[in-house]
Amino acid sequence: MAKQFDVIIVGAGPAGLECARYLKDSSQTVLILEKNERIGPKTCAGGIVGTVEPLDLPESKARIFNALSAFIGAKQYDFTIDSAIRIIDRQALGQYQAKRISNASNVTIKAGAVVTKIGQGHVFTNSGNFGYRYLVGADGSTSAVRRYLKIDSKFMVGIYYDIDAFKDRMIFYLNGSTLKTGYIWEFPHQRFTNIGFYYNPVHWKSSAAVEILRNHMRFRGYPIDQKTYRAFPINYLYKGCQFNRNIFLTGDAAGLASK
Repeated sequence: MAKQFDVIIVGAGPAGLECARYLKDSSQTVLILEKNERIGPKTCAGGIVGTVEPLDLPESKARIFNALSAFIGAKQYDFTIDSAIRIIDRQALGQYQAKRISNASNVTIKAGAVVTKIGQGHVFTNSGNFGYRYLVGADGSTSAVRRYLKIDSKFMVGIYYDIDAFKDRMIFYLNGSTLKTGYIWEFPHQRFTNIGFYYNPVHWKSSAAVEILRNHMRFRGYPIDQKTYRAFPINYLYKGCQFNRNIFLTGDAAGLASK
């Protein structure tokens, strides 16, 4: 017999944990299923743009920027941002969000629970089977809930290096002739700088995209010897957030990177 919950959230990333925070101390029983053994770690650049309801991350956990620079071709543009951008390590973000719901008697987080199958009213995992009234897919670009709904996806790709360099400026580089529809970013964290390339795989194979990023780093004088890059897909095909009356998608599972 599957254990029943009012709401099952698949994925304990930023979107899933924030969804649970809205349901905290409500009359709804909530189960968060996270495939990883720890909450938070993910291949991600760590930038959080301004939101309608800011996360209010403390300065001890995030660097906060109210300005950025953009190079379009060879020309530099400097911007002041109305809503600050926060740069934070994804593990620190996940642990911070999880702590905000840790005292909620109606919310259960089950780590190490890999979803193997989704059915009408049930989610099957390697840690047991669970029933739901409402299902939220917050399980990223390769979402199992999105696949269950038979919704197509389209992907951009992000690749990046973390380097031992402390910077004080957020920078974006755009160039239609060399980067096509993508861009290169530099995100300064508290103890390192994240430098990456966001690109359309239609334009670049992964090996070519890595070389573009490495050439940029050489040009900027950044060390890349013995550094391993990381990569992640980003679904940008938005098809809505609510389906079948009781199933929802959010975050990358919903394709919210779509313009």
